[in-house]
Amino acid sequence: MIAKGKQGLRTSSVELLRNEMRRQRDKWGLQAHDNPYWATILMEEVGEVAKAVLDQSPPGDLHDELIQVAAVCISWLQAHEEKP
Repeated sequence: MIAKGKQGLRTSSVELLRNEMRRQRDKWGLQAHDNPYWATILMEEVGEVAKAVLDQSPPGDLHDELIQVAAVCISWLQAHEEKP
């Protein structure tokens, strides 16, 4: 969480994001999908965030799901930037 008056990402959040992106890459390989497929992946992850909220899961579960959403977003952005 960013404190009031602060901007940017915490180093710990960036490291968690990098680790999750690495985990996803190791599990799924190169992520070079078309936009509809990326949207499907992202919505599945967002659904897991919603489920964690609705189920009133422990805060750590929601945190993990949010990191996964962020990792998918960054991976999609990078794939988009790499397209000709």
